[in-house]
Amino acid sequence: MPSLTQAKADQLLQRRFAEAVARATPDFLCGDHEWQKRVLSSSSQNVIAICSRRAGKSEIACALLLLTACKTAGVSCIYLGLTKDSAGIVFRKWKRLMKRLKMPASITESDQLTVFPNGSRVLFTGTDDTRRVTHLLGDQLSGGMAVIDEGQDDPGIMERTVEDILGPMLDETTVDLPVPGRLVLLGTVPDVPAGYFWRTWESNYSGPAHDSPVESVNEDWACFAWSRFQNPFETHNEENLQKYLRKYRYELHDPEVRRRWFGERVFSKDSNAYRYQPAKQTYTPAAVERLDLGPFHCVFAGAQPGIRHYVVGIDQAQRRDRFAIVAWGWDPSVKDKLYHVAEAVTDPGADPQESEWLEVVKELRRRYGGSMEFIRDAGGSSAPVNDLLQLSHGITIVSAVKSPGSVKARVQRLSDLLNKGVAKVMADSELSADLLTAKWSMSAREKGKWEFDKSAKSPDLADAASYALDLPSFTQIGAPKPRTKPQTEADYYRQVREKTLRDLMSGKLQKRLQDKPNQALSMWVPPTTGR
Repeated sequence: MPSLTQAKADQLLQRRFAEAVARATPDFLCGDHEWQKRVLSSSSQNVIAICSRRAGKSEIACALLLLTACKTAGVSCIYLGLTKDSAGIVFRKWKRLMKRLKMPASITESDQLTVFPNGSRVLFTGTDDTRRVTHLLGDQLSGGMAVIDEGQDDPGIMERTVEDILGPMLDETTVDLPVPGRLVLLGTVPDVPAGYFWRTWESNYSGPAHDSPVESVNEDWACFAWSRFQNPFETHNEENLQKYLRKYRYELHDPEVRRRWFGERVFSKDSNAYRYQPAKQTYTPAAVERLDLGPFHCVFAGAQPGIRHYVVGIDQAQRRDRFAIVAWGWDPSVKDKLYHVAEAVTDPGADPQESEWLEVVKELRRRYGGSMEFIRDAGGSSAPVNDLLQLSHGITIVSAVKSPGSVKARVQRLSDLLNKGVAKVMADSELSADLLTAKWSMSAREKGKWEFDKSAKSPDLADAASYALDLPSFTQIGAPKPRTKPQTEADYYRQVREKTLRDLMSGKLQKRLQDKPNQALSMWVPPTTGR
């Protein structure tokens, strides 16, 4: 059999590619899923879809990437999950779609990269690995597409990923590719109304507040919402819902059920561990300054009249977490309010040097003065490090209390202060976002433990804020510290004598009395006569 010439091989490849593209119709890609077809037909540059679970988000992501890559030659597209591994789940669906279409594309398993005969490329990776994006796709996505999935579980990096990394790549245009790229944000309804994904939806959606399914389009964004009940590929939804309600003892009207099953944007104040309600528990300082000190992103409220006492909580980063510092202040003469006055936080995994976080401490002292105390959790090595800081910098830092039940106790204390109207958090701060998204781990609760669910984001600023309140400086909710009851001299010496006798009987006093006479014993032991 004669071998094909290169020209013939190229011609055959292009024909097979054209046939595969012709098969990729909305009916082929979406079947009878009306809402997937609506998203597919949208011409908006920016699209956001907020759905229930099992609504068919992954499939519409694959369809959008496929049509974008096939429509224009030489474009780059990217799918970003939370991690490269989670993106791999959708990559497997993508490969099945390629097989169904008989698409003659080159697929690299290790990189999760697909290259089409027209030169377009599609990469599947995670938001934790954006360096690979520019390495494999270059520094521009004009004419292409960026899909960010699982927006509800954003660990705090979506905003920077969109605005600082992907935004410029999508907006960049060339002579060959004069059309900007498109951005698609996908996710389920979050457990709490917080985060960049939710803010993007809320600021662009103009339809009924809770309804699903819905569609809303403005000049910048197309907004879509639907649920598994609109997904024709999901069967026995009603039967499965009843099983879910019985198994987990939920009521049909429970907000969690409405979110997970019906895609309705309804929330409960108890959906976060601190029962935090920003509308009631935040304040707006008269002046706020934002600046970066080394790796720390800092927010400082202007000085407020009467506030002279401060306590600072420090949560030292562990592995991929953020290093967080939170300062509270109050007026010791009335002690009716506790104000969040400053915060500093790094990006996840920044791991700052000691000198870098001490710069934040110095800045706090410079700005606020007054009485200032520090308490931190340093991952088990607090005591010796704290002693060194006392010697080298004159800073007294107390180790945070870490014992069984301490997490729950700290959360309850801060929650009480918030819900009593005593503690006030700066509006639109990182601490406010952390308090709003901090949730208990359901798997830990089943084991009788109180632990945070850190699968999406560790509440580092909330931890730092609650560590600060371990100190006895602010002992009662909305009230001064209890005054010490006056004690007579006779009562004082009686207590000293009783303590000394207990120590003698228990063997704690090993030294001979004649070596160093005890003050209390000398009051009742007959004095020597000198004979």
